[in-house]
Amino acid sequence: MANDAKTKMEIQAERKAQKLERKAKEKKAQKKTSVKNVIIVVCVILMFALAIALFAYKQVVTSGIIERSTTAMSTENYKVSVSMMTYFFNSGYQNFAGQYGDYLSSFGLDTSKSLKEQTSMDGSSTWYDYFLDSAKSQAEQLLVLCEGAKANGVTLEDEDYDEINEALNNYKTSAANYGYNANTYVKLIFGTSVNLKDMKKCLELSQLASKYATYVSESYEYTAEDYKTYFDENADSYTYVDYVKYTFAATADDDGNYAEEDIAAMKAKSDELLATDSVDAFKEYVRAYLVETETAKLAEDATLDEATIDSTVAGLLTTHVTKESAGNAADWAFDAERKVGDTFVDANDEKGSYTVYMISNTSYIDDYTTKNGAYIFLSNSNNTDEAGAVAKADEVIAAWEASDKTEKTFLDMTEEYSDAGHIHEIIKNIKKDQPYSDLLYAEDVVPGTVSKIVSTEQEGVFVVYYAGDGELSAWEADVDSALRNEQYSADYEEMTATYTVTTVDNAVNKVVPVSMASK
Repeated sequence: MANDAKTKMEIQAERKAQKLERKAKEKKAQKKTSVKNVIIVVCVILMFALAIALFAYKQVVTSGIIERSTTAMSTENYKVSVSMMTYFFNSGYQNFAGQYGDYLSSFGLDTSKSLKEQTSMDGSSTWYDYFLDSAKSQAEQLLVLCEGAKANGVTLEDEDYDEINEALNNYKTSAANYGYNANTYVKLIFGTSVNLKDMKKCLELSQLASKYATYVSESYEYTAEDYKTYFDENADSYTYVDYVKYTFAATADDDGNYAEEDIAAMKAKSDELLATDSVDAFKEYVRAYLVETETAKLAEDATLDEATIDSTVAGLLTTHVTKESAGNAADWAFDAERKVGDTFVDANDEKGSYTVYMISNTSYIDDYTTKNGAYIFLSNSNNTDEAGAVAKADEVIAAWEASDKTEKTFLDMTEEYSDAGHIHEIIKNIKKDQPYSDLLYAEDVVPGTVSKIVSTEQEGVFVVYYAGDGELSAWEADVDSALRNEQYSADYEEMTATYTVTTVDNAVNKVVPVSMASK
């Protein structure tokens, strides 16, 4: 019995021990699970935190906060941030690309490739360096002029801010038309670090600098004697001739050699052209020559492009040629004995090149009276096409005819109708070389006249207001401009010595070009 009882006790003890051991294992397993769960939770939290951090970093990078708070260039009272420098850089880049368009390849610029990997026109620096140097130069001028403005009490007024807001509103309108948020649209054009506020700061600097530059230039006063003295000292720059010219040129072979018979043929043609006795005869000879040579090149059943030939003949006339720009014909063209119809040949017998000149107007100066006026420009692109621009011009003229027809009314209309960036004031001393000048110089024009002219070259329509004759003759206006430019350059040089511009190269070099690969 005792042995049986002991056995039961032992069995109970073993069971108890097993139970305790099992609980210990379960507790230990639960502890491991708890630790594992904690680790998993911590990992999840860390991953979530990392995702938030990456998102925040991306937002900071694309928002331009860093660039906006980093100064690239500064003077005592003004500064240009990296974001603003980026605007100046890409604005210059965009304008250059827009101006030269299909001709960019001739400059060695490919907008689909990195600017840092392409050599610019000077052959020693990259296009990135070229546009960055241009942006730095622009920023420096703005900062210096703004300091000058502040020192002389020149400030932006309501009308200045109206122009700035007009420019900004145009971007907002374009953004809406393309389905973009305004800031997103600006970033696409000028870079991810640039927003409307950055653009506004740049426009404010530009407006103030321009206003002060005009203030300085308009402060200069000159007398008739000043004009005469300057003219006498620089007479060659304001004395002109007009002539027609055409070049006969032999064609080199693949080795760069010229056939004697080809050279002889070109010389014979130039001798015949030299023998013509009038400008009309000169043009008729060249036209006949072009018809002959172009006809010989025609493929079977092809039609001669006479419009191009006529355009070439019209382009034979060169006007307002100065002695400096006349090249090898200068001494001949400006000889005191020169007469209309006189001819001259600039010959290169080695290469068979013969340029024939005929005087159509002997030495003269622009002594005609200038005009004062204002205009409204309506671009074809902003009015669908040329027909739309013409229709808009007719609408403007109808509004003018229904008004009180005062000078102020027309200037108000320039603000209402004309394209952005327009001059909303009477322009003084306008010469004959403007695209709208024909209306100002028409024989029957009287002060207060408003009329329109279509400009193929400018791709738009001008609505022009004639205010009356200018105070200066054309040559005096040219001399006045030259005097002001010289005096302004000297004054600006003094400004640069007075107002120090600090450049932070590391910050300036953070400018990022906008991609135009898809544009």
